[in-house]
Amino acid sequence: MLAALLLAGLFSCRPDRSEALMAQARQAMAENRFQAAKSYLDTVQALYPDDLVKLKAVRQLFFEVEFAEQRHSQAGSDSLLALRRAELPAKIKDFVLEKDNDTEASGYYVHLRQRYSQRSGQTWLQATVGQRGQLILTSYYCGSRPLGHNRLRLYAPDGSYAETDTVLPDGALNYSFNDGGLYYEIVRFNAKAAGSLPDFVRLHSSETLQASLLGDSRRHNYPLRGEDRDILLQAAEASVILSDISRLEDEHRLADAKMEFLKKKMQAANGLE
Repeated sequence: MLAALLLAGLFSCRPDRSEALMAQARQAMAENRFQAAKSYLDTVQALYPDDLVKLKAVRQLFFEVEFAEQRHSQAGSDSLLALRRAELPAKIKDFVLEKDNDTEASGYYVHLRQRYSQRSGQTWLQATVGQRGQLILTSYYCGSRPLGHNRLRLYAPDGSYAETDTVLPDGALNYSFNDGGLYYEIVRFNAKAAGSLPDFVRLHSSETLQASLLGDSRRHNYPLRGEDRDILLQAAEASVILSDISRLEDEHRLADAKMEFLKKKMQAANGLE
């Protein structure tokens, strides 16, 4: 019993470190060292697991640290977002936004020299960009016989090539039809299906590329226009910027939601609700 009393006395004489640790947490928060601030608060919880007053103070400060961290992160994202938005007009100045007003789907940026109405009856490759940065390559075929192509391969003068994944007809985005003896085929490749094709074009940006439309048993070859090659590269650059803008806007909205949640938590911890 005497030993137990002595041990209890030793613990009761232990200096209270909570105030110093809380002060260090506040200082770390002010210096944007948020993980360090959380570490100090974890230490207080570990040292005083049964002190409800201290635990309440830790909980309140923890919410403040989380709030400050979200605000700091959002400020950094917003700075990059402003930069990306400033870069965008120059990248899409030669593109026009086409959108189906009958639907709520987002539209696509189409180059002024690649509008379908200007290329009807031709075999060519179109590059478009969705408003959220989705790069789409569309292969248009027009010929006197059906081809049934489902892949696109581009050849460089040195014989190297890049090829898309196979895309099957779906009757909506990828389809074919016969118009008075002329066979039309439209095959769309999203960024995943396009694979390394944009990087291959970038690598051979000053060279004449050959396009090969591949079907199960037939193929059709044609020289890729230099204009279409260059537009593909412009679309790929715009795709990166639009993707960044979309991602950063999503992050901003998520940070707003988190900060609103933390405000309510802080108010509850203060007994204001």
